[in-house]
Amino acid sequence: MSTADLAVIAPLIAVVLLAAAIIVADIVAPGKARPAIALSLLGLAVTAALVVWAGTTPGTAFGGAYRVDDLTTFLDLVFVAIVALTILFGPEYLAARGLPVPEFAAIILFAMSGAMLIAGSGDLLVLFLGLELMVL
Repeated sequence: MSTADLAVIAPLIAVVLLAAAIIVADIVAPGKARPAIALSLLGLAVTAALVVWAGTTPGTAFGGAYRVDDLTTFLDLVFVAIVALTILFGPEYLAARGLPVPEFAAIILFAMSGAMLIAGSGDLLVLFLGLELMVL
């Protein structure tokens, strides 16, 4: 794995680290929705910036198994926007049913990382890995 590969998959790494940070924040302050929402939206903004940065020059990672091109960049930005809107509008729905917002945010971010992996897959194995991660 080279630094060029890491630069190509930087948005994926950011999303997984963001989901892990939300889980840690939930451990520190259990049941609090506001820190999870704020952390999610801030992390999604950083992820969107990384998607745009990585998408400026098309490239491949891991021997062509993951590819970044204009379509991948567009789809990743669509995924980020959809997840941001879901995290913004989801807490009312979840609170009425007594469901935890931080767990919801972490799960939807892991699903988004799977969708991002599917969008950039250049190999059938990576496509299946992204599908499994998305439906986990």
